[in-house]
Amino acid sequence: MIADVTSRMLTRHGAPAELRRRIGTTEQFGTDPCRAFITSYSPEQLVGQIRQGDARAVVDGDFPLLGGPEPGDVLEQDGKLWTLMGAKERRVRGVLGGYDLWLRGAGTADARRGDRAQTEAGDLLATEGGDRLVIA
Repeated sequence: MIADVTSRMLTRHGAPAELRRRIGTTEQFGTDPCRAFITSYSPEQLVGQIRQGDARAVVDGDFPLLGGPEPGDVLEQDGKLWTLMGAKERRVRGVLGGYDLWLRGAGTADARRGDRAQTEAGDLLATEGGDRLVIA
């Protein structure tokens, strides 16, 4: 039942995302596609280690390659990267319906690729020092 409710909620409100995990100490990642619904924490929820800018997410429970989210994984949605700080399974009567995630912003996918973004006018490059943008 919770799997159906989570699935309907993610179909209606979630968006495509990708969960990534570094393979050993290499620059290679294992990835699983998913659907995620990401929201901000409210001010009264900023307690303990949760900081302003952190977010929470609900994701589906199907991760055939990775087996499920783990702290240190990266979630990408709409070009925004989030580092996974914690995950909790959503289970009812032993059936996995998805995961609740605690996320910390890690920048944008473009920044991780070297401050380069594709725009309608061409490549957008950050110059040394990061104080100007140049369209090439």
